[in-house]
Amino acid sequence: MDRKRIFGFTLIELLVVISIISILTIISVSTFNTSKIKARDTQKKADLDSIAKALGSYYADYGEYPEEINWGGAFTDREEGTEVYYYMRVVPENDDNEYRYMVSDDGQSYSLFARMEGESTVTGSYTDDQGETYDYAVPSINSTTIEFCSVNDCTATEGGESSEPTITLAPEVPTNTPAPPTSTPVCRDSYSLCSPNGYNVQCCSRYCCSGRCCGVNIGRCPCPI
Repeated sequence: MDRKRIFGFTLIELLVVISIISILTIISVSTFNTSKIKARDTQKKADLDSIAKALGSYYADYGEYPEEINWGGAFTDREEGTEVYYYMRVVPENDDNEYRYMVSDDGQSYSLFARMEGESTVTGSYTDDQGETYDYAVPSINSTTIEFCSVNDCTATEGGESSEPTITLAPEVPTNTPAPPTSTPVCRDSYSLCSPNGYNVQCCSRYCCSGRCCGVNIGRCPCPI
């Protein structure tokens, strides 16, 4: 009886195929996750842009920005007894504090903050008045986030520029006051060294300089040689 020959894969061939499938799976999952992150960040940017436009319309009507935003609700005007005007019918949800709206005390400027997942959409580093950190900001058209945070309860850093004031150390003032210079005599009296030997002070008028000292008699000088 003839034996039938059985063909199959060797163990090495199976391992190679499994490795290739694993690598392709990892690449596909990584690409898919990156796409999801980009999509979420794009949606957050679109949300803040929509809110910023609504805030601009509100400011045009009332000359100031609202004190707060009704996250997850409607953004309407504040006049009672009139037909409701919608600046935004549905404001994005903010259950996880992914967004933050801060307005100045005078209502003339604001800044919107968001947390992004991808590095390509980051505009800076921000911390609000509650210690929450964000990395994307949209300021009002009449200000920048750096300017806004410099006068409000938040900090911002963008491109090496910070809203926090730079501390300049004052130069140290020396404690030791130099002693006043002692007065130098205008001329030298008798028996004093004089200028021919390196001393810049001349003898007084009634003395003569000879042999390195001042004296009445030039030939006899009592100064040491």
